[in-house]
Amino acid sequence: MRKKIGFVTFLLGLPFWLFAQQVDKVKVRGTMEGEGFVNSKLYVKAMDRQGQEAVAALEVDGTRFTGEVLPATDGFYQFFGVNNQSQLILPLYLPQDVQLENLKLTMVNACPQMNIDKNNRALSAYNELTYVKGRALWMDGQNMTSDQLFDLLNDFNLAVDSIVNATHCDAPVEQYLRLWAYNQVANSYMSLPRILGVGRDVSFKQSDVLAEPEEVLDSPMAVYFPASVHLILASLPKGNLKEQFAVLYQKYSCKEVRGMVEGGLIDHFIRNFNFENGYENGLADLSAVIEKYQLDTRYLDAFKMRKASVKGSPFPEGILLTDVNGNKVDFSSFKGFYVYIDMWASWCGPCCKEAPVLKELEQEVTNPNVKFVSISIDKSIPAWKKKMEALGLHGNQLLNQDNKLAEALNVKGIPMFLIYDKEGKLYMYNAPRPSMGTPLKELLEGLK
Repeated sequence: MRKKIGFVTFLLGLPFWLFAQQVDKVKVRGTMEGEGFVNSKLYVKAMDRQGQEAVAALEVDGTRFTGEVLPATDGFYQFFGVNNQSQLILPLYLPQDVQLENLKLTMVNACPQMNIDKNNRALSAYNELTYVKGRALWMDGQNMTSDQLFDLLNDFNLAVDSIVNATHCDAPVEQYLRLWAYNQVANSYMSLPRILGVGRDVSFKQSDVLAEPEEVLDSPMAVYFPASVHLILASLPKGNLKEQFAVLYQKYSCKEVRGMVEGGLIDHFIRNFNFENGYENGLADLSAVIEKYQLDTRYLDAFKMRKASVKGSPFPEGILLTDVNGNKVDFSSFKGFYVYIDMWASWCGPCCKEAPVLKELEQEVTNPNVKFVSISIDKSIPAWKKKMEALGLHGNQLLNQDNKLAEALNVKGIPMFLIYDKEGKLYMYNAPRPSMGTPLKELLEGLK
């Protein structure tokens, strides 16, 4: 049976849905105390579940809150408090023998806490430490020496030992704390360039404050921390997909971690593959990996679909294009002309800067064999129309609302420009943009 990777939904347009059996929700009730909760909206999430159904909004009435949420298999939840000033986060450990009722949220040092038992005292204590140390890093880090920064980052790890010894928390909570500390140190280290500013480095490396990822992250609970997948991916060898998978399976035995990382590896492989050169070899490599590790064959479909970015390939099939009136437009209607395509969106600043230049170019080009077509990838039709009106755009203005065209053409950023020939086949991928001026105009005038 082939595996379906469901822990991370990547940007390949491959929605791997998780079909869980029906589970009764559990009731969440309690009170909150402290000014930090004023005018806050509260949410709770079962941390081992994916998707919107895992997050429940709690009803707040004065200092009381109530709601229902799917049970967390491992017993870990996250409380979120959101107001106009900040977002408050607190992890909780409430296994099946601990009720999610009569909970009491308090505010200490602008940090939410829930001290109902030894396990949640441990989580609340570490939560307070991350708030205090995090504020110190961002507010005072620029003035700290390398030694002081090293000590601050190292404190995230040392604090776990201290809290575990003081609270005698259960093993799952200790493991969660060590994963939390690892990710906290990693995120803090990666933030140092922004904190310190240009021209200043620290005298220690990331490996001085972090163990190798496989020593800590080979745990099902690693999937609770989004940075885990990026840390593992960054530690794997670059380039060869087969080698990357071999190292992943050699270093990690946890199926949840493997599943989380497998999707990232294949996503990166497909997105960065040069489809103009070596398509058959790339397809063979991907097929071999999918067969060996029993992965979902839809990754092969995604790879094959992106062959549309190779010169001479026909315009991708099944792409829904609509005009400003909502009418479907078949790209084959432009057959017999060279088509200069501008892929853009209303929210894209560089795209909007190119628009006036493109309008001038369309007026200046006299070659009757050339058509200009703008295709927006906006999800909001009103936003698309409003921007077109603001920019004074006319002519062949089309919309691909589901982003399938960008996926099929392996577009990594917009604006993106392409030219299709009279037979509807790709003539030039990544064509010159309008602001390049004369070279593009001469290219278009010369198409016969």
